[in-house]
Amino acid sequence: MQLSKFKPWNWFKNEQEQEKAINPVLARNELSPIMQLHSEIDRMINQVFHDFSMPLATDTGGLLSGASGLFKPSVDIHTKANKYQLLVEIPGVDEDAIELELVNDTLAIKGEKEHSHSQEEADNFIVERTYGSFQRLISLPDDVDKNNIQASFKNGVLNIVLPRVKQSEAHKGKIIDIKTAA
Repeated sequence: MQLSKFKPWNWFKNEQEQEKAINPVLARNELSPIMQLHSEIDRMINQVFHDFSMPLATDTGGLLSGASGLFKPSVDIHTKANKYQLLVEIPGVDEDAIELELVNDTLAIKGEKEHSHSQEEADNFIVERTYGSFQRLISLPDDVDKNNIQASFKNGVLNIVLPRVKQSEAHKGKIIDIKTAA
């Protein structure tokens, strides 16, 4: 019995490795109780200010929310017998501002959500939406057909279909004969 079949695939392993490389403090202290307390206090303070309609600059990302400083669109991953489906929520972004790049076994989803506010429009305003660059790195399983990946964009949702290929017999294992050495 292969126990690896029961271990879920880590779709975000390359993204986590990149964040640790960018922010070594996060890599050293990710389980530190003090860092967890710090993050929780930041979250509570931000929530209090948010309730009074006073967003903080740290609302879009504290120390533990994204080491790269980029905001991260939400991703839903669905697994089916013949394909994987990724749904990436990026409202307010033009289709032309999104870039998909496949490098080795990593699918990079990149783009930028531009701030459309003009100072001349209003004197006082509240900004709760997130703007700026975004990136998600998706680590693909071995059974993805990398030559037939398709993507479509509608109503702020990027739909990426990753067809699955049947695992070849070579991946399942093979008995190797041992010959007598001369």
